[in-house]
This record gives sequence, C-alpha cells and structure tokens, in this order.
Amino acid sequence: MPGPIRLPLPFDDGVVLGSLRHAGQRADGFDAVVSLCRAPPTAYDNRIPVQDRLSVWLIDQPGANQHPHFVIEEAARLVKEFRQQGKRVLLHCAAGRNRTGAVAAQYACMTSSVHPFVAFDVIESVLGSE
Repeated sequence: MPGPIRLPLPFDDGVVLGSLRHAGQRADGFDAVVSLCRAPPTAYDNRIPVQDRLSVWLIDQPGANQHPHFVIEEAARLVKEFRQQGKRVLLHCAAGRNRTGAVAAQYACMTSSVHPFVAFDVIESVLGSE
C-alpha cells in the first residue's frame, strides 16, 4: 500500500483527498471526514465531532457493490453538504486512489459543471497511479 496521501481536490481546495494512512495521522485542519472504507474509531482526530465523521462503505472489488453508482452519488452528496456548511472535508479510502477518486469526480461534477471525463482525468493526474 502506498504511503499517506493528502492532496487538495483541484476543483475545491476545501476537500482534501486522503488515504487511510493519512486518516490515521492527526486530522489537523479538518472539520469533517467522509470515509469510504472501514476505519477504526480512533482513526480521526478527537476534535472532529462524531456527527461529522461519516462512513460510506464502498468495496473496491468488481461486483462487490450492488448499486455502486448510488453509493458514489450519496458519498459525493455528503461531501457537498459538509462543504455547504463551510466545513473542510477529508475524503478518504484505504489507498486514497480508486474510491476516493470516483467520489471526488462525482462531487466535482455536482458542484462545478465539469464534464465527468475531465473530472476523472484531472483527479487521476493529481492522485497518480499505483
């Protein structure tokens, strides 16, 4: 698994893309966390209130999610709601690549009228490849 990732979303620097390794570090500067994988309750800075720590389990294996489009859309909507409240959001999955990138691209499409292909290309270039 790659090292910790902590990169601002190019379309909204109030959203930071991260990995579980980063989430396991102090989450300084964040008001909310949207986790796309299992994470221990101790993974987040205690200064982030429990109601601002959301888990949306999205399994990173083909065929493991019955409605992945719905899960990705709901996770992006949660990020959008936190941002509308003025919160700085850490969006992460285990490696900080596939799931995080998919939700980040959906969020970008919801909030900045960017074409999905452009959103994916930009986010892929920021996150790099494994």
